[in-house]
Amino acid sequence: MKRPFLVLASLLLIQPLSGQVKDGFSNAGVPASEVTYAPLHLSVNGGGTISARQRGETLVDGQLLPVGSTYVLAARAERGYRFAGWTPMNVFTTVMVVTNSEGQAAFQTNIVANPQPEVIGRSVLRCTVQPESLVTQTPLLTITTGQGWQANFLPRTGTISE
Repeated sequence: MKRPFLVLASLLLIQPLSGQVKDGFSNAGVPASEVTYAPLHLSVNGGGTISARQRGETLVDGQLLPVGSTYVLAARAERGYRFAGWTPMNVFTTVMVVTNSEGQAAFQTNIVANPQPEVIGRSVLRCTVQPESLVTQTPLLTITTGQGWQANFLPRTGTISE
C-alpha cells in the first residue's frame, strides 16, 4: 500500500504547475492547458515593507503567477530606516516524502533563499515571472530553483550625507 502512494506522490511532484485561466493573467494566445506558474518569492532585510502588484491586484509572498507575466515591486522604508536596494535571490525549494512512526507518508517542504551580490538601487522594480528549474528529482526528493527579490533597509544614522 505504501509503494503505490509514494509513486503517486512522486508523479504529483514532477507535474508542471498549470491551471485554468480564470484569474485574467493568461498569456495571450496560449491555451489555458499550457499556462505554467511559478511562485513569487519576496524577502525583507531590515525595517521596511514590500508592496507587490500585478494588474492592480495585490500579490503576496509565495503566490503562484503565470510565467512571462509582469509585476511591480515597491519598497517602502519604515520610520528610522532608509531603502538600501533590491537584491536578486536564487530560491531553492526542496520537497521530500517522509514517513512518520505509524508508516504514514507526508510531504516536507523547505525553502532556502540565497541572495546574490548584485544590488539594484531604485525602490520600484518591474519584473517578469521566470519559470522554476528542476535541479534534481528522485522518487522521494524534488529540488527546484527559482528567482526572488529581497528588499534591503538600513537604519538611518542621522549624518549630513543622508
